[in-house]
Amino acid sequence: NPEAERLTGIRLDEWRGKEFREIWPGENSGEILEGYLHATRTGEVFEREEFAYEDHRISGAFRIRAFRIPGDKLAVAFENITTRKRAEEERQHLEEQLHHAQKMEAIGQLAGGVAHDFNNLLSGILGYASLLKLEAGEDSGVREAAQTIEQAAERAAELTRQLLGFARRGKLQNAPVDLHGTIEEVVRLLGRTFDKNIRITQR
Repeated sequence: NPEAERLTGIRLDEWRGKEFREIWPGENSGEILEGYLHATRTGEVFEREEFAYEDHRISGAFRIRAFRIPGDKLAVAFENITTRKRAEEERQHLEEQLHHAQKMEAIGQLAGGVAHDFNNLLSGILGYASLLKLEAGEDSGVREAAQTIEQAAERAAELTRQLLGFARRGKLQNAPVDLHGTIEEVVRLLGRTFDKNIRITQR
């Protein structure tokens, strides 16, 4: 009928004398044709929802329903459900975004809690490192070791500040970094922890 022609973009005269696959190509054309034939043979209703098709005439999602009518004839009903389908896809996309936001919020809360506890530990380390420097007196070795501990703790404190920034409990700042100085600090720290047989070479 004219409505089916409007929905499918296929004119009635195009159907006459041709097989179904010639008019409605695609991987699922055989499945749909088999559904039509089954409805004709058994009288059962064949229904396929969210059938999507794209070509130069047919574009969108359709619900196809086939059923037998008196005289052993087959009636086929087409319903364009493109708008509904797009609304469902948009809802699913929004639900995925909400789930992702909730997951990131949970990760942020966990990171904030870890950073808070870690800061408490670092406060003790920095405090005792300062006391060790005061007690070291003229012992340059002990003083240097205390200073190394202090520098490592300060770097760890900077990492906790970044974690707090990720958790939206602090502010992230962009600042220039002296890579040479950072490398020297790491080398000094590793030099005291690595086995003496391991030599660190800077280039």
